[in-house]
Amino acid sequence: RKYGTHQYKIYKTTSAELGMLGVGIGLYFEYLKIMTRYFLVMSAMAIPSIYINLSGAAYATRDDIQLMIKASLGNIGNGVSTQIMLANFGPNLQVYPDVQTVSLVLACLDCAICLVWIVGTWRLKIFQEQAMVEIDEDTITAADYTVLVEQIPSDALDLEEFKAFFSRYGEVADVAIGLNNGKLIDLFQQRGQRDMDIEVQIAMLKLKKLQTLQKNLKKMRKKQKRLDDRIMQLRSKVDFKSVCAYVTFNEDKGQQECLESYSHSIFTRLRGGTKTKRFRGRTSLRVTSAPEPSNILWENLQHRGFDTFQRTMFVYIIMIFMLVLSLMSILFISILKALYFIDGVSLVCRVAGPNMEGATIENDIIWSKYDPKWNNPAGIFQAFLECYCGPPPTGSNQLLAEPEFCAEYVLNQFRVMLLELAAIGIVLIFNAGLVEVAKITATWTKPHTISSLETQTAILIFIAQYINTGILILITQTDIAHFDSFDIIPPGLLPGTMKDTDSQWYAIVGSIIVSQSISAALVPNLVQVAKWPKEFLKTYLLKNRQYTQRQLNRLFEGSEIELSKRYGAMLNITFVILTYSPGIPVMYFFGIVFYVSAYWCDKICLLKACKKPPQYDQKLALLTTNLMSLGMAIHLMFSVFFFGYPDARTFPIPLLSGSNIPDLIRGKVNREPSAAVFFVLLTYVGIELAGRTFAPPLLKSLYKRFAAEEEEIKEGNPTFFEAQDNQEISGLDTYNIKKNPRYRDAFSSDIVEVDDDGGSDESEVDDFGLDDDDSD
Repeated sequence: RKYGTHQYKIYKTTSAELGMLGVGIGLYFEYLKIMTRYFLVMSAMAIPSIYINLSGAAYATRDDIQLMIKASLGNIGNGVSTQIMLANFGPNLQVYPDVQTVSLVLACLDCAICLVWIVGTWRLKIFQEQAMVEIDEDTITAADYTVLVEQIPSDALDLEEFKAFFSRYGEVADVAIGLNNGKLIDLFQQRGQRDMDIEVQIAMLKLKKLQTLQKNLKKMRKKQKRLDDRIMQLRSKVDFKSVCAYVTFNEDKGQQECLESYSHSIFTRLRGGTKTKRFRGRTSLRVTSAPEPSNILWENLQHRGFDTFQRTMFVYIIMIFMLVLSLMSILFISILKALYFIDGVSLVCRVAGPNMEGATIENDIIWSKYDPKWNNPAGIFQAFLECYCGPPPTGSNQLLAEPEFCAEYVLNQFRVMLLELAAIGIVLIFNAGLVEVAKITATWTKPHTISSLETQTAILIFIAQYINTGILILITQTDIAHFDSFDIIPPGLLPGTMKDTDSQWYAIVGSIIVSQSISAALVPNLVQVAKWPKEFLKTYLLKNRQYTQRQLNRLFEGSEIELSKRYGAMLNITFVILTYSPGIPVMYFFGIVFYVSAYWCDKICLLKACKKPPQYDQKLALLTTNLMSLGMAIHLMFSVFFFGYPDARTFPIPLLSGSNIPDLIRGKVNREPSAAVFFVLLTYVGIELAGRTFAPPLLKSLYKRFAAEEEEIKEGNPTFFEAQDNQEISGLDTYNIKKNPRYRDAFSSDIVEVDDDGGSDESEVDDFGLDDDDSD
């Protein structure tokens, strides 16, 4: 609800208003709108390419090819004489170029589209930076005053020691120390869940008064008592160590000076570096900007270094195992389909088919199943059946005349249709399974913040779905051994036969990719908007079956919007489009379908079916924008390969002569269209490397030098204590774990604590890494 009273309207609510729910939400919806505009422009620019491809002759005699594949680069073919009218200035001046010119024109059109994407991505980065600056100026958070201090000594538990050390940068308002007490926090979270279960059991007992409920309640309380014993034993026996500290300054100027003092950028080192005093005279600290207090996962702070690396590798092994299962399923479907279907039936009927008007036509078709001259006699038999029973122009349309003989043909058509649906269904099922596995396994990596957890989940979902949707089908259909110059892969390991992106590749692989891309563009958004009726039915049917107010509140809260899943689906379809759009330009229109439907489906879901989302930061939006640069690099690399197939003039590149590059790749790059794209790729990679290394610090340094007077005019934030007293701080104003809503249930009830035997005083922290203000 808007301002707690009026409902947000679906059509009138703007992205700026949605940004009131968090900077991450606002950036997400702005991202959808901006990407819709970019794909509209790129789709319009792809129309000439589609027209040229449709004018090709490679599929002129094939009636079994989809229209979208006829609009692909495969229709140009290799050396096919096309009749493409590029210009019409009257009956005496019409331009009909050859294939060599056509392929170069298509490559240039693709480069123009790439330029739009590159400029759009850079503009998007500028927009996001401006939006974050505006939001940061309008809001005050505890993180504006706080730094995260890592690599501290394990026995550094004295808060006053940290205050004294960092007071050189300004007055220190607060210090909170994180400990290696993740197991203890997990136990307290389990105890909080047990408290809620007992609360429900007591409410049920008051209503029903059954003996079994009383027994269950006693069992639950015994389990809770055992859990309390474990908590007290752990707190009394374990000597917790410090792993990090959150130092909050009273003025944001102190935070900025501290961060600049511990900066390790290239230009800081070139200027002579910064002289920072070592903690206790011997320990070098690592100081960075602190996350928001509500964004910290305190139970994971102890997991660092090699432990995190091991967990991450284990998670990726699980995802690889899931992808291998998907690959095996796709291979199984492909082998089954090969038994009942041969691509290019119309060509088979004309070249190798029996005489359809012969007296022994039916016997010839039946005996083709046992003819040893065919590599796939079962598939040839089904192809001949289609030639005889199928509708024109492919077949002779004998289905009605010979229904009994053609019954096998009807059954086979139904069988092939089911296999095609199964192939798409397997990809969708594994995509859904990969999402759930990614959500579970991402928590195993033990990220330190909720934003890092969401980012890790989005990356896992994106990588897994992209490979499952766009790469596995490429692997299964490709003759991998043909591209193996070092004879590493044994021949026959995979059943693929494609050696190049020729017309047959587009007819088989391209059609599958198009089908899977359509489902990837629509299904995630339809599932998202389906949450609206689902939540309505759920609340309507279960509202009278809740036993506690807490249960009823959770029922009406709604579901999570889960931005990590949405960004994962967005990256998946975008990368699939960028990968194959050089050869199939009609795929740019799939981007319009996805982003338009995603904008409205997500808006409906957020306003009608989801609870108020957490305060997502900008990390997911920035990650997505940075990954778009990788997507363009993949697009250009595939463009080099795609445009290296059509017949074109050679353009030898001196850089590649005498190199160890395989002859297959060198032969493609040395063709005129591929060479043009290759030079664009090299230029783009150079600009991106500069933009990610020395260029930003250099430009920032120059900007600061010329804009110094303007920066002096800017007003700073009030002091931390003033903002805290005036309640100007957005979100949590303390790094106290007990005041964090995420852990509120865990510490909602008291437990008998075991006193520390070291005589702790007010300057020490307790077992939860609380600050010295937590005396209540």
